[in-house]
Amino acid sequence: MVVFPMHRRVKSRKVVQATRRLGERYREWQEGLISFAEFDASVQGWINHVRFADT
Repeated sequence: MVVFPMHRRVKSRKVVQATRRLGERYREWQEGLISFAEFDASVQGWINHVRFADT
């Protein structure tokens, strides 16, 4: 994250990486390689990470 005096922002490269990773996890779920619970845990982890920032 980039920390400013009044707020925090997620770095744009981390957003790109997370988008790619979640896309891969979504495809894995669609193909039946992982359960929905595993896919949901990935999504919830990213949401909680971003919630810490003011994004």
